[in-house]
Parts: sequence; C-alpha cells; structure tokens
Amino acid sequence: MKTVAGLFKYERDADLAIRALERAGFNENHYGVIAPNSVVQRVDWKEDAKEGTIQTDHKLGTTGGAAVGGLTGLLAGLTALAVPGIGPVLAAGMIAASTGLGATAGGLLGSLTSASINEEEAETYAEAIKRGGILVVVQVEDRFEAEVKNILKEAGALEVEAHRKEWEAAGWTGFDRDVLPDEKYPRL
Repeated sequence: MKTVAGLFKYERDADLAIRALERAGFNENHYGVIAPNSVVQRVDWKEDAKEGTIQTDHKLGTTGGAAVGGLTGLLAGLTALAVPGIGPVLAAGMIAASTGLGATAGGLLGSLTSASINEEEAETYAEAIKRGGILVVVQVEDRFEAEVKNILKEAGALEVEAHRKEWEAAGWTGFDRDVLPDEKYPRL
C-alpha cells in the first residue's frame, strides 16, 4: 500500500480532488480529509460543474458532527476534533477513523506517520493545516499511486516542499503543537 497526500488551499480544489477520486473508483475507505474548522464552509455545487457558490455564513462548531458542507457531501459525516497545535478541525474518511488524531500524544503527526507519511512531510502537512490548508490523504495499492498523484495535481494540490522552504526562510523551525493559530498566524 502507498499513501499519497495532496494539500489544498481552497475547499473547492479539495472537493474537485475527491470527486475525481470517486469517479476513479476510490471511496472513504481509501481517502481521508482533514481541514481546519475555519476554512470549511457550505458550498452549493451545480451537478458536474467545476465551480460552486460558497456560503460563508455557515461556520461549524467545534464539537459533534457537521450538518452542512461541500467536499462532495462528505461534511455530513465529518468528525469535529480539537487537535493539539491546530485547534478545531474537521476530519472524514480514513483520517476520521484514526482515533489518535485529537486525543493522544501523537496527535495529528502520529496519525499521519501511522498512515505511512514520513515525519518531515507529516510536520509540513500539520503546519499547512494550521495555516488553513486542507489535506486529502489517499491509501492505495502501489499500482494506483501514479493515478492518484495525477488526480490530486490536476485538482490543484500545492507544491508542499516550496511552502516548507518559504516558511523556513521566514524562521519556521517546525510544527509547534504548543502554539495555536490566531488571526495573526501566517496563512497559506
């Protein structure tokens, strides 16, 4: 099995990736999504459209399940968690099934590394989520790795290493689970 991750700045792009994954035959058992609570909003999509109308007045609470949302209707099944170093997040699919995501000492980093993402990448993804990014993680058989990477790239997945280098140049030394983001915290 291979784990392929795609980081997205916009919910719309993550939604496009999930739609493409589902068209290719993948489902919630293969992929997971994690997004900071502050970026997840209700999106009204036109069937088979590449754009939707974002309703910004539907922010979600920090506990319980989500009742509204885009991400291919996935938000109806999202789990709300408080993740150390990030704060309130919403998770779905195989990521939400990871019981260590919010509660254990390993938190998000432990969940990502247990999904076969190396520590440096896991730290970068955790920081990106902290900065407002949406992470789509897909676990597939080796033969589907290239297809999934292409799907995520075509949907607008960001070049994660470029962001990491930019953050390091600005003084970032790694994901700090003791610092929660606020309105002054840098964004993607």
